[in-house]
Amino acid sequence: MKDDIYNFGIALLEILSGRKAFDRDCTPPSIVDWAVPLIRKGKAAVLIDRYVALPRNVEPLLKLADVAELALRENPGDQPTMSDVATSLEQLVKDGLIL
Repeated sequence: MKDDIYNFGIALLEILSGRKAFDRDCTPPSIVDWAVPLIRKGKAAVLIDRYVALPRNVEPLLKLADVAELALRENPGDQPTMSDVATSLEQLVKDGLIL
């Protein structure tokens, strides 16, 4: 089940960034190695796909990046459950995130 959470985190990053999970044309090629440090530094806005029209309130997108970062924790004990992720996503929708 924890592999599912990790892979879901990767999928969230792919949606946010428009980037593949692994792309040899990028440095670093792993989306996780690229995105997680940026999220942890509070620079998640850099991840957002530049070809996507941004909503007025980008805060829910930044929170979505935070959810992805939690799902991508290396220690499975530090990862949320899928139920926790679903609850977080439901709250983001209520807060105004529209995908």
